This record gives sequence, structure tokens and C-alpha cells, in this order.
Amino acid sequence: MLQHIRLNRGLDIPLKGVAVATVSKTVTPDIIALKPTDFKALVPKLLVKEGEAVKAGTLLFCDKKRPEIGFASPCSGTVEAIVRGDRRKLLEVRIKADKTTDYIHFQIPDIKAISKEDVIRLLLESGLWPVIKQRPFGIVASPKDEPKAIFISGFNSAPLAADLNFILKDEADYLQVAVDMLTKLTKGNVHIGLSNEDYAASPLYKIKGAQLHIFDGPHPAGNVGIQIANVSPIKKGEIVWTVDAVNLAAIGKLFKKGVVDMQACCSCRPTRGEALLCEGPSWCCNKGVPSIYYGGRGRDIWPEGCQPYNKRRCALWHKGLSRGLPWLL
Repeated sequence: MLQHIRLNRGLDIPLKGVAVATVSKTVTPDIIALKPTDFKALVPKLLVKEGEAVKAGTLLFCDKKRPEIGFASPCSGTVEAIVRGDRRKLLEVRIKADKTTDYIHFQIPDIKAISKEDVIRLLLESGLWPVIKQRPFGIVASPKDEPKAIFISGFNSAPLAADLNFILKDEADYLQVAVDMLTKLTKGNVHIGLSNEDYAASPLYKIKGAQLHIFDGPHPAGNVGIQIANVSPIKKGEIVWTVDAVNLAAIGKLFKKGVVDMQACCSCRPTRGEALLCEGPSWCCNKGVPSIYYGGRGRDIWPEGCQPYNKRRCALWHKGLSRGLPWLL
């Protein structure tokens, strides 16, 4: 049964422009950077050395306080540089990417009879566990905890945001597998928030085993925090987990194909040019060493000559905009 929720507060920022939902270009990355600083409260412990060959799914570093939580490379290649800051603080692990991606293949049990322990084990071994965030605080969830619910926002109400219905249109099978796995991690429900404008067109609308909620209202209706507050507010001593819809597909690919496949889409707007949707990295910009995208928003200006990691689809917006940084999913 669908639950319709009307939100009266908020604001749809009137920015001009929209990307044509057509893939028109391919971009191949050279350098990929995985940044521990993108994750709150993380004290990283390095697991690789410069010059070491890695595959997609190789753990590059882990949480020193919780060593079972590792962070995987999204591509195959060679560790080109380990960048440190003051007091040898680990800032980046840079990988020179291969032209073709070589994956680590994980042994996947029968997903129809898989246990909660096996789900947690595979997410930890593959380095995909960090896509699961804990609310409150927005930190990487602890595999020892059990949330009262898991929330997924199926739309983005931010201005110039990419259309998740278009991004996920070919991922329905992976999304269903991922939701089936997440239901084993909580005694509560998996909640999916959809937009009142086009919820029937969303691949998440047909997902079984989840509670669907239809939100009608201005931005930030698509923010998962707003959805949590209106569906199941967090009380003292409670925690909930959240998963980005794009990363949800990555979880499904792990349990369906046995590999860490971080392909996804993002939107960004260049300083000048026509609206464009291209097949390529998750972040598309004229300059830059990108960070791996596990969720959240971009905050980096990249050095010239470098491009983002992995082959991802990326939407570029312009029309009526003179400048700006990427709007990431």
C-alpha cells in the first residue's frame, strides 16, 4: 500500500536548464583517487603500497577503529601515489587505471537462502559496506548494529539533479536483489521514497518487499533525511541506515554478478557549453583528480590533465548558467 505524504515547507530553486536524457559521449579516466577524508569520523589504515597492482574490489584501506570495514578500488590498475598531509594524515590513494577493468570475483551463496551473516560478510569483503550510512551523524554504519529501518530515496529534488528514473531504468533486477539483501539486515522495513510527479515510471516502484512512500512537495522533499523525519522520526537511542539509490544498484550487482561494479550516473554543469549527457566517469570536469563516489556531493577542484574514475554516465548541464561546481547524486 502506498503512503502519500504532502510537504508544504521548502523551495524549488528556479534554475534554468535540463539535460537531454541521451548518452552521447564516452569518457575514459586515467587517474582515480579514493579519499578517506570523504567519510566522517574515519581513521584510515593503509592496506596497499605504491606500485602495487590492484583489481576492482581490492581493499585499499580500512577503518583503524573497525578494521573489518574496508574501502575497495572501483577499478583495476596500479597504485600511482599515496598522498599524505600534515602529520602524515592519509589524504588520497591514487590509482592509474587500466584501459579495461579486471574484477575480483566473489563467491556468492544462493541468494534465495542467504543468511544475514553472509550478506554482511560479503559486503565487508567486497568493500561495499561503506555505501551504507547511519543516521544520525551520517557516518559509515557499524555491521554490529541493527537499525530500526533502512531508507532509500528514489528521487532527487535538487535543482539540475540527474533524473534517477533514467539513470536506473536498466537496473531493475539489481535493485530488487539489493532490497532483498537489505531486508535481512533489519527487523523493520526497507522504506523507499518516490516523487508524486513520476513515481509510476520509477524502476523502484515495482520493487517487492519494501514500503513505498510518495512525497509531494518542493525541495528538499528528495532528501532522505526529510523522508526519515516524515515516515519514522529517529528517537533517542535509535538508529536508521540509508543507502543511495545508485549505490543500491552496486549492491545488487555484487550479489548478482559477484563483482564490485561501481558504474553509475551523476550530473554536473560546466562553465560553458550545451547540455550534454555522456557515458563516462561519475564526475565529469575539465580538470581533476576525482574522489571515488560513495554518496554525497562533490567538493573538489581537480588538477589539470586528470579525469574521474571508472566508466560512468555523466550528465552535463548548462543553459542559462554561467558557472558552477558539479551537482552530484
